[in-house]
Amino acid sequence: MKTETGTEFALACLAAGTLAAGVPVIAACILGSKAKKDAKKESAPEEIKEPNIITNIGSSLVSREGAEMSLKGINISEFSVSCRKNGRALTGDCREIFNCLEERFGSYGAREVFGRYLDSSVSEKDLKILKKAGINCLRIPVRDFLTEKYGKKGKATLVPEHLDKITELCGKAGIKTVLAVLPSAENKEEKYIAFVSSLSEHFKENEYIAAYELSSPSENSDICIKAAKEIRASGDKHIIIIDNPSIGLASSMAQSGCAAGLTVTDTDKETVNTLKDKLTAFEEAKIPSILLSETLPFDEISGDICKNSVSGYFKGSNIKNCMYCKTKEIVDIGREKFDDINKKLADSLETKTYSKM
Repeated sequence: MKTETGTEFALACLAAGTLAAGVPVIAACILGSKAKKDAKKESAPEEIKEPNIITNIGSSLVSREGAEMSLKGINISEFSVSCRKNGRALTGDCREIFNCLEERFGSYGAREVFGRYLDSSVSEKDLKILKKAGINCLRIPVRDFLTEKYGKKGKATLVPEHLDKITELCGKAGIKTVLAVLPSAENKEEKYIAFVSSLSEHFKENEYIAAYELSSPSENSDICIKAAKEIRASGDKHIIIIDNPSIGLASSMAQSGCAAGLTVTDTDKETVNTLKDKLTAFEEAKIPSILLSETLPFDEISGDICKNSVSGYFKGSNIKNCMYCKTKEIVDIGREKFDDINKKLADSLETKTYSKM
C-alpha cells in the first residue's frame, strides 16, 4: 500500500471524510505552514548552482566541487562506412565524402548526413553497455565544415544541434564527452582558433562536456596554446587537452590549465617505458596527462600506467580495436537518394548488426 506523506496525506484524509473533528485543524496548519515556506522561497533570491564541470588542479582532474576524477573513455567513429561515387570507390577521407555529398545535396544536406550519422552512433541501450564496461566518457570527432554554415560573405556560424543532441543523451546517462577538434588540411591558424572559440562560447556552461581536445593544423603546437587562451578568456573551465605537446610547453600549458594528450600506438616494454618518462615529466610540471589511442582496444591501456585514457572504438570494422565489429557497409553517395542514404547509415549503426569482440 502506498503511504502518502505531509500535505498529500492531509488532503487525502479530508477528501475521504475520515478525519476526526480536530484533525482538519492540524491539516490546515500543515497547509498553512507549507504556504508560508513557499512564499519565503519565492521572495528569496534563487540560488544559482554552477554545473559540475570537470577541470584540473595541478596534475589531477577534478570536478568543480573539488572531487578528484579520472577519465576512462572510448572513441566513436567519424564515418565507418565504405563510400562509392557512381560505383567508384572513395578514399574514405571525411572531406572528400563531404564534398561529394555537397555536390548533390548542398552544404546543408551534406552536414545533415554526417549529423544524422552522429545521432545514430550511440543509443540509450548503447550507453548502458558502455557504463557497464566502466566507460565514463565518449570521444567525439568535430570538424569545422561539419559544424558551421557560411553566409554570403563567408562568415561562419556554428550549427551545433547534432553535437547538442549527442552530448545531452550521453550526459543524462552519466557519460561525459570529449570534443576532439580536428583540423582540416585547409585550416589556417586563425580559422582553427576561431572555430575552437565558437565551440567554447557555446559549450562553456555545459556540464555534459568533459574536455576539448586540440590538435594543431601544423607542427606548431603554439596554435593550440593560443586557442586554449581564447577558451579561458571566455570563462570556460573545461579540461583542455593539447595533443602530443613537448615538455617545453609545460609552462604555457600550466598558465592556461591544459592537460597533455599522449598518443599511444603500442604497449611493448620500450614504448611503455618511454611513455612513463613523459608521464613523470608532465606530472612534475603539474600537468595532468590523458593517454589517447585509436589503435588499441579500450581496455588495453592499464590504469597502472595512467589514470586517464581514451582508447579503441565502440563500433567499427577492425577486430583489434573495436568493442563491436563487422564488415563496412557500402553506400553509393553518388547514386542513392538522400533519405535512402540516411536510413542505410542509421540501420548500419544498430548494435545488433555487430559482433561483440
